[in-house]
Amino acid sequence: MKRVFYSLLLMSMVVVGCKRPSLFVNEMEAFATDVCACETKECAETVAGKYASWLEAHQNARGSQEDLEATQQAQMKFAACFSKFNSERNQVK
Repeated sequence: MKRVFYSLLLMSMVVVGCKRPSLFVNEMEAFATDVCACETKECAETVAGKYASWLEAHQNARGSQEDLEATQQAQMKFAACFSKFNSERNQVK
């Protein structure tokens, strides 16, 4: 699971925008909001799977420096919320 997470992180750092950058940023922020709203690991993994598919479909997208900064912030939010499920699992052990 960590490999998937780090792959998502790397992919999102490479992707910086698309034809309509504000729409791209809004979608990334929506994924971050969705994963933060999850209360179960299964929910977070479902959102992460959709996010990975979406990123793959937009892998050649480009945008402005402002878009890059906004997508990085959204990714950091996504990563923080997603990682809490791995932390909880490790605490249970």
